[in-house]
Amino acid sequence: MRALFTAVIELIGHIEMGDVLEDVAGAARSLTGSKYAALGILDPTDPDTMADFVTAGVAVRDSGGTNPNSKPTSFPLLDPNGALLFDPSVPERTPGPHLAAHIKLGSRTFGTIYVFDPHRRQGYDEQDTAVLEALATAASASVQNIYLKRALTDATVRNDRARIARDLHDDVIQRLFAVGLQLQASLRTIADHDARASISQSIDDLDQTIQQIRTTIFDLEHSGSNSTRASLIELTSELADVAGLSHEILFQGPVDTMIGPELRTIIVKAAREMLSNVVKHANASRVVVTVSATGPNISLTVSDDGVGFDPRRATAGGLGLKNLASRAAALDGSFSIRALAGGGSVATFEIPFDEPAPQGGNLVET
Repeated sequence: MRALFTAVIELIGHIEMGDVLEDVAGAARSLTGSKYAALGILDPTDPDTMADFVTAGVAVRDSGGTNPNSKPTSFPLLDPNGALLFDPSVPERTPGPHLAAHIKLGSRTFGTIYVFDPHRRQGYDEQDTAVLEALATAASASVQNIYLKRALTDATVRNDRARIARDLHDDVIQRLFAVGLQLQASLRTIADHDARASISQSIDDLDQTIQQIRTTIFDLEHSGSNSTRASLIELTSELADVAGLSHEILFQGPVDTMIGPELRTIIVKAAREMLSNVVKHANASRVVVTVSATGPNISLTVSDDGVGFDPRRATAGGLGLKNLASRAAALDGSFSIRALAGGGSVATFEIPFDEPAPQGGNLVET
């Protein structure tokens, strides 16, 4: 009991998952007086397979290894002569007494502790069973403790990101905006042409800086999330950086609140297709992406300052624009693209919030 208590205290004190698993295997072996112990961790996405396997007392090669002192890396466990020591997928094949206890996380089985000893004259008794089950319970508490600490760390990081984003918005942007207003006011009193041009350029630089900070704020607020804002910011930044485009992303209305996972997928795919068209055909230097959720429809607009839109060239081209129009129509929406009078083009993909069942016209990923 003293040894079990000591093992439990050590387990609870660990902060690394690897240390917990190794100590559980070692404690299981020593507490039950077994020659070998193993700890199999199940893959949470496929309970029929193991994500990790930790052993204690096994200083033999596995079925594919060459070093007799290495830990086994595959199943089953074999001794140096190739004889079976233990097969976790079929424990009943183990030659000799063996015992197992499950590590539970709620209703899910996290893993299983195995102890086995082919040279043990007597089988495992009720005390061994109770000790192994107590160790499994302690392992469960230790694993959950590590998960909770990770969740707390993630929450702390998210809170720090939110605080930084709030400070940038409430302090830095407001200060820059105030400086810009002061510079604009000073233009009225300056007659020198060069000075006015310099101040105007500074105002433009401040405007660009504010836009960049706003993008950073969105990144901080939605980093690691599956929000529509975060997905579009990441997509636009990635494609624009590759093509050397300056870019701006505008959001109107409660975009993340109104756009659920299914509609988000459609919007992001449409944005990818529209941005790819700009990169490949527009010869542009700047692109602006606008997402609006202020009316009965979701509107995605991509505009650029490139060579404009030629319907004849688009008709002879690929399937990108046809796919966009077909997909929008299948959702009772619309897609349009037109040239701008001063150069460039604007494309608009619009679908209703109530998404009907798609009837074909799937977007082709570029």
